[in-house]
Amino acid sequence: MDSLNREGHRTESFVDDSSHYDRLFFEEAGLGWQGKSTMMLSPGIGPWQLIGTIYTSKKFIASSKSKQSCGDCNYCKIACPTGALNEDYVLDANLCIAYWLQSPKIIPRDFRIAIGDRLYGCDECLISCPPGQREIIFKSQDRNIETVEFLLKSDQEILKEYERFYIPKLDASYLRRNALIALANNPSYEAETTFVKYIANPNPELAMYSIWCLWRISRIDLLNDYSHKVIANNKIVQDEIDWALKMPS
Repeated sequence: MDSLNREGHRTESFVDDSSHYDRLFFEEAGLGWQGKSTMMLSPGIGPWQLIGTIYTSKKFIASSKSKQSCGDCNYCKIACPTGALNEDYVLDANLCIAYWLQSPKIIPRDFRIAIGDRLYGCDECLISCPPGQREIIFKSQDRNIETVEFLLKSDQEILKEYERFYIPKLDASYLRRNALIALANNPSYEAETTFVKYIANPNPELAMYSIWCLWRISRIDLLNDYSHKVIANNKIVQDEIDWALKMPS
């Protein structure tokens, strides 16, 4: 881009930016093709990439488009745990785990179990994609997160350690929410104590998720005890209590 500027051309750069349709240029440049997962795929690396685009006033001649495609492969569709890719080349965001783990919206109860032990993202469609298998070796070296330890961190510690993530409103409570759900789906010895502690959190959404977590680990007795001692002054908290006490766990 600097060389274009030195030549007097106007430029503007975008990286992983949804404000423009970068996929068209990706294919026109011969870099790869759009996969059935809706992601752009390149030989050897598959979907493990971010797209950078430079707009410039200089005129270029488009190269030939890539002639590669997914063919009959539908591994991403098979691997998706929620059916978000049931239609080729279409992603149903309402069924996408990665979407919900990055969303500021309240995660639907029916969807929380599908999240499993994930703190952020999903990646099943990336991991299953044959052209990107070489990258799996590097991605698998990422360390696992101790969920209880994570939930004990301060907001400042979480935001600093995970500053590379997109976090809605830069609010650590959204990662805390994800961690609570992950812990409920894969409870450790300290899970129960953690959930009880978070019920008293001043953030009503975290209190609400903690109630669901106790239901998830079948501690209805603790919820009964909590409901007798505390009158919820927030509708989402009260609704969660009412739901949990009448639902089989």
